[in-house]
Amino acid sequence: MEIYRSEPDTSKPIFVLKGRKELEEAFKGLEKYNMTFHLNGQNSIKFGADTTGIVQCLAHHIFFEDGKRILLTEAIRYYDTYTRQNNQWLFVKRKLIIDWEDKRLSTP
Repeated sequence: MEIYRSEPDTSKPIFVLKGRKELEEAFKGLEKYNMTFHLNGQNSIKFGADTTGIVQCLAHHIFFEDGKRILLTEAIRYYDTYTRQNNQWLFVKRKLIIDWEDKRLSTP
C-alpha cells in the first residue's frame, strides 16, 4: 500500500507498506484513537486484464488532545488493483490518497 497526500501521478508516496507484517503494524496506529468510523462508498470496478477499482471513504477518528475531545475527518480515495485466485478476490496493490482533513472539537 502506498499513501499519498495528492494524486499519485504528480507526487511521491509519504509512506509505502509492503507485506502483511508492515500492514498489521501500520493498523496498530489506529489504536491511538478512542473511536474510528470509516464510511466507504462510490465504489467502481473495471474488470479486465488488470482489474482495478476506485473506492471513496470518509474516515472519522475521535481522540483526546489537551483534555479536549477532537474529531479528525479524512476524505480518502483508494486506487486498487485486484486479482482473483482460488475463487477469492485479493488485493495486488492499493494507493491511498488523502484528499483533505478536518480537525475540530467534538461534542460527546
